[in-house]
Parts: sequence; structure tokens; C-alpha cells
Amino acid sequence: MASLGERALEIVKHLSGEIGPRPAGSEGERRALEYAEGLLRRAGAKVERQEVRGIPSPIPLRVVGLVALVGSVWDLRRSPWSVWIYLACFFLLPRLVSAARKRLAASSERASFNLIGRHEAEEERATLILCAHIDTARASRVPGEALPRIHRLLQRAWLPFIALASALALVRHALGSWLPMPEPLWLVIWRTCFAYAVIFAAFELGYMALSWGKGFSPGANDNASGVAVVLALAERFAVRRPKHLSLLYVLFTAEEVGLVGSERFAKGWPLDRKSTYAVNLDMVGCGRRLHYVRGSWAFPPRRTDRRLNGLLRRACPGIRGRWYWLGRSDFYSLLGGGIPACSLGAEGDRRRDVVYHTERDTADRVSVEALVRSLDETSEVSETSEV
Repeated sequence: MASLGERALEIVKHLSGEIGPRPAGSEGERRALEYAEGLLRRAGAKVERQEVRGIPSPIPLRVVGLVALVGSVWDLRRSPWSVWIYLACFFLLPRLVSAARKRLAASSERASFNLIGRHEAEEERATLILCAHIDTARASRVPGEALPRIHRLLQRAWLPFIALASALALVRHALGSWLPMPEPLWLVIWRTCFAYAVIFAAFELGYMALSWGKGFSPGANDNASGVAVVLALAERFAVRRPKHLSLLYVLFTAEEVGLVGSERFAKGWPLDRKSTYAVNLDMVGCGRRLHYVRGSWAFPPRRTDRRLNGLLRRACPGIRGRWYWLGRSDFYSLLGGGIPACSLGAEGDRRRDVVYHTERDTADRVSVEALVRSLDETSEVSETSEV
């Protein structure tokens, strides 16, 4: 797979370097999709486009969430209801706002398309979708590595902190007769929680002010790497195609603004759900090892397909599984549309999270070795499925 890895790296360099930022519906994304379409056609794939209209603009929700966090923790001393309501809203509000944004954007002029290539099997028994998103996110302008690392740490601690505060409120107010808590101890706990909430909110609001800009990331790892693996595999399977497995190569638009492209595909593309499954590739170009996504705790929670995850573990015994606390990728839309799906990523490189969604997500940070691991794993899944 070494030569195929080099080919994938060439594609990453072209997408992130020669084309550059690719926000959904932009000229850059259009050029990237046309470039990918040319490669799929040269690989002998039948290519179609699925129009995606009404792409919403990104709206920051963190400001509302951070201010509400401080208010709910302040009220924790007197009443548990505010923090319990906040916990519910923590899961529900992003989903509701996302749905409202998409409804309001239905008549928007912002449009793009999903690109779908197909290699048909001689005697089809099943269809394997190899997919990745081609669009890129708005770029943070925060310099250095220290502040981004603190930001990532605090973001990951957000949900556990709210869960802990909710549990403390339950012990204090609902179970007080069975588990009485001394008032001085409760006062210390409340002050500690409130101080943490204020520090967290102040840092995050300052970080948002520093990072805000109009530029977009060149998206080498996120997600030219996933696109490159899909296109490189299309070239490989053009030469040696599975006999009983049709292959669908799908490049989604508008993942970064709410999984819009993958949702349209999952709802509107004709597929036999009983014999179709998918491998999603997202940020596979930077890291010392692969991981597969077990699922997402976003609302509603969705778990990736256990059979596919088993094939990934069989193909790579050292692979690790991880949950997305509230994050999502295109696998989430596919699962919601009744398509069994798994998702691959790479980890083990500290720079990965630092350059994520920044102008520094460039091709020099993507390694051939990481791309080869993803190519090997995905090929093994297709060959195992063929058997």
C-alpha cells in the first residue's frame, strides 16, 4: 500500500495546497469536487451528483451555553432545577437550533452537491459506501499551542462537570433525608463549582474573541485525508474489483455546518438498507495509530455498527474504540438513515488537536504512514465483507 499512500498524499496536497480552503458552497469546494469527479471518472466509476440546497451559515452557540452555565451553577445553592434543566438543554438545544437553522436556510441560495461514484459488482450481494466530507471549517486565529490545548481540555471537561453538578444537586436536594450533607461542606462545594464555571466561561469567551476570523482552514487532515483515502481506493478497485460487492464512493458537502450533505444523502439516495453499509473516514492523516468511533452521545445517542467495528478490530488488532461525547461526523447521519456505519480516525499525535480547524492544518502535517494505515484497514474491511 506504500505507493497508494504516496498517491493519497498527492491528493491531500492538491486539495489543501493548490485548492486550499473549501467551505460549503464556495468556489474552493466547487473546484475540489470537480477535481475529485475527474479522478473518479478516470478510475472507471459511474459518477452522479446529488444537489444540496439551503446550506446554513455557522452560528456560535457556545456564548449562550457559557452564560447559562454560570447562571445555573449560581442558582445551584438554592435550587437543583436550574442545573438539571441546563443538563437537558446541553443535549437538546444544539439539536433544536440545528433543526431551526436548516429550516430557515431551506430557501437560501447557498447550494452545493454530494459527489457519488460507483463501481458495480458483477454479481452484487451487497454495497459498501466509502465516504468522507470534502468541506472545511472556519479557521481559528489563536497562535501557539498552549491556549488551544487548554481549550480542548476544558471542552472535554464541560459535560463531566455538568453531570457532577447535577449529581451533587440530586444528593443535596432530592436525597437529603437519606444522605444528609452538612451546610459548610455544601457551601464549599457550591463555591468551588461556581468558581470553576466562572473561570471556564471567562477563558472560553476570551478564546472565542481571539479565534474569531473570516478565514477558513485549508483542511489537510480535516478532511482532505479522508477524501484522499476514498479516491485512492477508487483507483485501486478500478484495477482489482470485488466480484460480489458494489462500491459507492461518496464525498459529502456541508459536514462542518451540521452534517447537511450526509443527511440529504441518507434520506434521499435510493439504497437497499438490508445490504448496504458504510465506512466513514474523518481526520485519518495525522497520528501514530487508528481508532474507530463507538458512537456519539449527541441527542439522540447513536452507536456505530457492531459488526463493522468487529471487522475493524479483526483487521487491526491494536485499534482502539472511542466515544464522541457530543461531537458528530457523517456516520451519525448514515446511522439515522438506517444505514449500518462505522467511522475511522487517527490519533496519537499531540499536534492533531492543536491544528484542528486552524490555518495550520496543512499537508506537511499529514504522513504517508497514517494514510497507509487507513488504506490497509478500509481495504481489509472490503475484502472481509466480500468473503
